[in-house]
Amino acid sequence: MAHLLSSPAESVTALATDVLMLVDRLRSDRPDWYVLVHDPGVGVFLHGSYITRNAAQKAIDKGEVFAASPGATAMVMQLIQHNEESTDA
Repeated sequence: MAHLLSSPAESVTALATDVLMLVDRLRSDRPDWYVLVHDPGVGVFLHGSYITRNAAQKAIDKGEVFAASPGATAMVMQLIQHNEESTDA
């Protein structure tokens, strides 16, 4: 990012576009954290995304993630990106 910001750009719009594209690529390479809540009276809900496991746990601890039914449980999890390999013959 520092290299991109310190290099000459055609225009502010071109630089902004390059910055957004870089941020998108960096985010796609980083797996996000989520809170999965099993609420037996209602269903299963996914909360997030959170940038770290700790941030997801803090959301639970602060009561930002909640359920409607007694006995609901929550777990912090990370979604793993699955890349299918081509099966073309």
